[in-house]
Amino acid sequence: MSFLHFQTVRTYFYTYIIGIIFLFNRYCQYQNCMNLNIVQILGNVCLHNSLKLANLMIMDYSINRRIKELRGKVGLNQRDFSNILSLSGGYIAGVEVNLREVNDRLIKLIISQFGVNEEWLRYGNGEMFIKKKTDEKAVRILSLFNDLPPHFQDVVLGTIELLRKAKESENKYRKKPRNTK
Repeated sequence: MSFLHFQTVRTYFYTYIIGIIFLFNRYCQYQNCMNLNIVQILGNVCLHNSLKLANLMIMDYSINRRIKELRGKVGLNQRDFSNILSLSGGYIAGVEVNLREVNDRLIKLIISQFGVNEEWLRYGNGEMFIKKKTDEKAVRILSLFNDLPPHFQDVVLGTIELLRKAKESENKYRKKPRNTK
């Protein structure tokens, strides 16, 4: 267990204990606990808080782990990953070791910048990346191209090159809008 992970667990533990004390105090004020067994009260409060804490830790740790997994998959270090997202490297480092909370803004940034499947990022369901329609078109074009005889492949390549040059010249000679004051 790393030192930072230990600090995170320790922080949750302290929060857990403070929550128990606070809830115990509120419960006693509300129920007028003079006749109740203190062990029963503490047991109920501990069970409720430990379930909440366990759910929180599992949910947070999973999404944080998936963000780290994504960063590794795209082959970026924390600095480059954070630069792409316009965030500090320390923030991303904190997210990866579960010291920082993952918010909706970060999730939306990751989805838009890396084409990540939101369902995978939030809950771990499905594929990591969204399959783009352009990828499907490229696969289809490549398959059709490979089925052609070599002399037809040369014709297709020549046609594509002519289309690319026509587009470049169109962009080059396109009139720029005048600045109106």
